[in-house]
Amino acid sequence: MRHEWTARERSILLHLLATETSTPLAEIAQAVNLSERTIQRERQLLEGILKEFELELAWQRGHGLSLVGKPSAKQQLREDLILSAEAIPTSEDRLFELAWRLLFENDTLKLQAVAKQMHVSPSTLTQDLEKLDRWFEEYHLEVERKKGVGARVLGYESEKRKLLINALLAHWDTLAFYRFVRGEDDYIPAFLKTVPCEEMLEGLRDGYDYLKSRAFERMDDRTIMRVTFAYGVQQERLASGFFLEMYTKGRSEDYLKVATDMEAALGITYSMAERVWFAEEANRLRSIKDQMKEDEEERWIMQIRVHKLIHHVSLIYGFTFTDDTALERGLLAHILSSMNTQVLPETSTVKPHIDRDYPGLRSAIQQAADIVFGTNTFSEEETVFWAMHFAAALVKPVRRREYRALVVCSAGLGSSKMLVNRVRQEFPEMQDVVNSSLFGLEQHRLEEYDVILSTVPLPPLSVPTLIVNPLLTSEEVQRVRHLLLSLPQSFQTLATKPRSTMLDFTELGELVETFERMDDKFDLVTLNNTDRLEDILLDIGTHLEERDLVQSGIQLSAQLLRRHEVAGLGVPGTKLALFHGRHASIEKASVFAFDLTTSIPLLMMDQSTEPVTRLLVLLAPEEARDVELQFLSAISGSLIESEEHMRLYSTGTKEDLRLLLHECMKKMIHETLYEK
Repeated sequence: MRHEWTARERSILLHLLATETSTPLAEIAQAVNLSERTIQRERQLLEGILKEFELELAWQRGHGLSLVGKPSAKQQLREDLILSAEAIPTSEDRLFELAWRLLFENDTLKLQAVAKQMHVSPSTLTQDLEKLDRWFEEYHLEVERKKGVGARVLGYESEKRKLLINALLAHWDTLAFYRFVRGEDDYIPAFLKTVPCEEMLEGLRDGYDYLKSRAFERMDDRTIMRVTFAYGVQQERLASGFFLEMYTKGRSEDYLKVATDMEAALGITYSMAERVWFAEEANRLRSIKDQMKEDEEERWIMQIRVHKLIHHVSLIYGFTFTDDTALERGLLAHILSSMNTQVLPETSTVKPHIDRDYPGLRSAIQQAADIVFGTNTFSEEETVFWAMHFAAALVKPVRRREYRALVVCSAGLGSSKMLVNRVRQEFPEMQDVVNSSLFGLEQHRLEEYDVILSTVPLPPLSVPTLIVNPLLTSEEVQRVRHLLLSLPQSFQTLATKPRSTMLDFTELGELVETFERMDDKFDLVTLNNTDRLEDILLDIGTHLEERDLVQSGIQLSAQLLRRHEVAGLGVPGTKLALFHGRHASIEKASVFAFDLTTSIPLLMMDQSTEPVTRLLVLLAPEEARDVELQFLSAISGSLIESEEHMRLYSTGTKEDLRLLLHECMKKMIHETLYEK
């Protein structure tokens, strides 16, 4: 049974698996973007879990952490960590599920009912159908839609089967399929868990058991999978009442022998058309490279597999490559090009440089390639050049969000300057660091700063504040880093637009229109929740999708979950957590509050853990307007403006929350009417 790993557990363990020696906590913390204290807390939880894998998490003061155990146990843990990352359904999984439902519908598929079964809105389903149109066209299939009735697929049965086989080939990793045919049901792709496919799953295991014992099985892993998928799909289609059109071309007995032998061994009976079809699939026993050369329609399979390769390299290597579209395009072009040449590239001059500058990268790529494509499908010489693509992605300049900091110190200019210099040294992204005395605070417009670092206690302020030592210790550096990550910076604009002494009626109209729309959409919703944050965020995403505020509830929930895993979002001393972000799946800026019937423990912004009963959700599209960003920023600032505000945001009624939002609106209108 696969363990349900959190992203935090997965990143720590994959980092430890990459080395045989003890790793200092500071090095792990930097690599996985967590504090040393958090890793120590996770260590206590992981010790018990790792006993199930016959591994020990050894701790040596002054040296750090290491994994102790047999290589086979470590390999088992690595596989479990990698495979568990596939558990969350993706938007691609939803597309495949919809395609599967369409292809196994005898009549017209009722879209309204399917949308409900798939937990998406009808508008999302319509968008998915438009994406499927282009995909189905590659197989000479047409999705016929009738308004108010539904949709059905028109085309030849042989093409439908080809599409289904390629869908399985694209979405079922070699390692996961191997675990499945050995009896482990946890390793079925996410989209198959939501559709009826019992006949196919049984057929896959029967077909694999037969094929692996035959003399003709001298083929690579992917080809074994392809022929097995052909048999499994055939069994599911026949059981569902879908039969092939009669084949007019004849075939010799030798050609059909692979099909007739399987009939005899497994006790099945084929029609001649079915016998010819399976023989054609089974006689394609050649490598994935040959298939890619000859079958142009399978290019999209490679595109999906390259996407999964990048995902697995990110997990194993510990660096996120998945958002780099240039890397994906370049790698796909390189792999497809290399398949059309028999000459292997010369790598002797490249390999030493890759290994010196990027230790562990080639190993991570080879492991990922074995998982996605099958063991030894691609040689070491080929993957060396893949490493060059990944290395290019690693050296790209990263655009940092620039923050503004106010440093407060009462001990004199010397210690204040010391702290300012330490901040600039540790945080290059601090665009503007200004020092002040406690009594000089009134001379500063605090709303112009993102964070205040102080060596002395301060009264409640509207800006996130941390008490630190003038020398800014390494632990305090981590605290500041986590505070910066937890800031709702996505809602803050870097440049202030010049103001005119004349009234800007366009700006006023935009303010009023935005406020009216967001006030109308605002709601306080009660969730009958489980104790799993993933389930709660999925319920929130689904709710917002049904209200046409996001395109994909699943994508939104995954985005919010990642934001939570990067840094705590709970507000210390309250039962409130602030979930915020910008994402391409968000249609309209919105503010929502969700009450939980059962409290759940969540990480706070100060890295403590406290029970939470309310989630305040602030969302904006990728291309949000300035007025929307400013308003959402004003709300997050208002939250910590006073203890009364924190109490109302945490426990107030819907009307209380609306009054707080209106207060933010009034301030923004006032700032628009009058010069600051």
